[in-house]
Amino acid sequence: MRNGYLDLLRVVGTIAIVLGHIEALAPIPALVYPWHVPIFFILSGWLWRTGRSVRSEIRVRAKSLLLPYATWFVVVSVVYGAVLAAHGRDQTEKVEEQLPGGAHAVEPYSAFWFITALFVAVVLIRALEATGLPLWAQVAVGVLACVLVQVFPDIAIESPFAIAQGIGCMVFVHAGRLLRRVGSHGGWAAGALLAGVALAALPWVRDLDLKFIDYGTPVAGLVAAVLISAGLVMAPIHIGGVWAHRLGALAQTGFAVVLLHALIVWLGRDDPPLVVAAIAVVLPWVIGLLLARTRAGAAFGCARPAPLVTAPAPAAAASR
Repeated sequence: MRNGYLDLLRVVGTIAIVLGHIEALAPIPALVYPWHVPIFFILSGWLWRTGRSVRSEIRVRAKSLLLPYATWFVVVSVVYGAVLAAHGRDQTEKVEEQLPGGAHAVEPYSAFWFITALFVAVVLIRALEATGLPLWAQVAVGVLACVLVQVFPDIAIESPFAIAQGIGCMVFVHAGRLLRRVGSHGGWAAGALLAGVALAALPWVRDLDLKFIDYGTPVAGLVAAVLISAGLVMAPIHIGGVWAHRLGALAQTGFAVVLLHALIVWLGRDDPPLVVAAIAVVLPWVIGLLLARTRAGAAFGCARPAPLVTAPAPAAAASR
């Protein structure tokens, strides 16, 4: 049974990504940066299923990640190019600059790197799993990879389509897999959350910026991100019924918000930040929900949730 609480975390994380890209809303960006991207990688690890082949992983993730990436890239590029042309600027050159993705893609493509980084991380972990290495060895490889991209940031940051960022973020997916072995636990969740927030609040601990291979203060920034995310993911909360269905609908259309919000922020850069934030959250989600009702929804990463199944009334059940 789908747990609406995990979908709630996706929804909250998606909103946090939007708020993190509006600097005028300070100090909110500083509050969400320690965890708003890592939690998505950790959730991927928490929900990890063993046994899938590398080929199957690539096929599934290409459909769920790369296809929507390409579709939304075209949509954003058309609007971006049209706006630049309307202002007499060379739209072709500007759009072409965004093609390599990763750290090269700036506003209004700010969040596109995250999609390809997630694809790289999960496919590489699936490949590690296919080698037969025990989990501890897979985790060790992930930690080593995370260290290497930080040791050579100038090289890593130039990688196209956030390949290096995905390699570095393997550590968060592995963290999610390890946390799932512990399972949901109120005490552990509360302790991890409090410890993570306290660590991130220390004045000498810098914020993460994974897009630019910046893990903040060495070790401390990464540990704070894992602890905060662990506290959220491990919370023994279950949401079912109609609320789970509603949260599932939002979670499964959040792709539209992640990839479209930066365009709205860019277009509204001279408008009141709170108004821009509200529009950047609500409008893409409405578009995503509408797309989910069409056959084209999958191409945009927007899926309609499974029909709500309710238990039959006692009288009806007894008459059967």
